[in-house]
Amino acid sequence: MAKEKVKAKAPKEGILDPEVPAGKEIEFKGEIKGDAPPDEKQDEESEESEEDQFHLIAKAGLLKETIGLCSSLVDDVKLKIKPNGIKIAAVDPAHICLVELTLSGEACDEYDATNFELGITLEKLSGILKLAKDAVTIDYDPKEKRLVFKMDTLTRRMGTIDPEGMADPTIPKMVTPGKFAIPAQHFAVTLEACEQISDHMRISVDKMGIEIFTESDADTVLDEIPKDRLIELNTTGMFSSDYSLEYLKNATKGAKESIKFGMSNDNPLQMEYTFAEGKGTVQYVLAPRIEGDGVKND
Repeated sequence: MAKEKVKAKAPKEGILDPEVPAGKEIEFKGEIKGDAPPDEKQDEESEESEEDQFHLIAKAGLLKETIGLCSSLVDDVKLKIKPNGIKIAAVDPAHICLVELTLSGEACDEYDATNFELGITLEKLSGILKLAKDAVTIDYDPKEKRLVFKMDTLTRRMGTIDPEGMADPTIPKMVTPGKFAIPAQHFAVTLEACEQISDHMRISVDKMGIEIFTESDADTVLDEIPKDRLIELNTTGMFSSDYSLEYLKNATKGAKESIKFGMSNDNPLQMEYTFAEGKGTVQYVLAPRIEGDGVKND
């Protein structure tokens, strides 16, 4: 008899809750209060224009890779534009997986920006980047609040989303006494094997190594990876949790070298790896598959 599949639930205490904390103030850039004199309004508009500046030239492959690390989890994201690079933080609609990504401006051929935020729809952005084969130039038009893409002789303008009220999650501070790092290719093969028979798997770690296990009514998959086959192992004891294969696959598909993990018993799993030749970093926090009353999902 097939076992009932139960959707993963986010852990207690709202660990993946993306809501803005109560009492947090939101700063409105360039807002004019009262009846300012014409010259003052002009000065403030000029300051706003100077404030919201963004220009980059980068290879299409780099931009596609960056967006792909988030697009399988979320539809809309808040882009935090900074002088030294870009940051994205978002949580999926089910509040099961949180992603936080940073890309250094040094990864681009050209990069120049000031501090501001804007919202974008990833599906629309992905569609635009599919048109590009080589370098892509992106500029921000602060008056029309649009991103302007130039690809060879083609120019494409894309509207942005007002970031006010958009989720602004951050990676929570968690105690993860079970830490290890595994070659990305090895983990990808194990995930594929587990996907053939189930939609979740159990990860266990102790001082001897890690174990990945899943089963169905008739089949099992077991991958026992000893300490000497791991890139890193640092654990204070034995820890074990179940996680969704779909989320694990989406979170780790961009890893090319190694993936760092942090975990404890039946708590969120932290994953981290670099991309863009080490000039980009992405972190994920994945809620465990748990059920009320402490009973594991099957």
